[in-house]
Amino acid sequence: MRRLYAFLKSPPDDDPDGYIPGLYIKSDYKFPPASADIEAALTNFKTYVLQEQTRYAKHHPPTSNLTPSQFKLINFFHNNDDYIIVEGDKGLGTCGAL
Repeated sequence: MRRLYAFLKSPPDDDPDGYIPGLYIKSDYKFPPASADIEAALTNFKTYVLQEQTRYAKHHPPTSNLTPSQFKLINFFHNNDDYIIVEGDKGLGTCGAL
């Protein structure tokens, strides 16, 4: 919204060669604040989304994709210092070592 507000009238003409700054904005560019109405709307939207996420999280606790026996096995390895569990190279899964 801030980008649209910044280029609402026209992009700045810094280069006579047809350079369009709106097409070449770096992803980490921070636009200046928009009008007070737009900033208030953005703040209200952000607040509403955060409230809905919190409300949803309270009513829908995350479910595990592990069976109870798999979860017990993970806890066993977590609490046992004789075994070392690491992530495998190139996404091949987990690896265990004694």
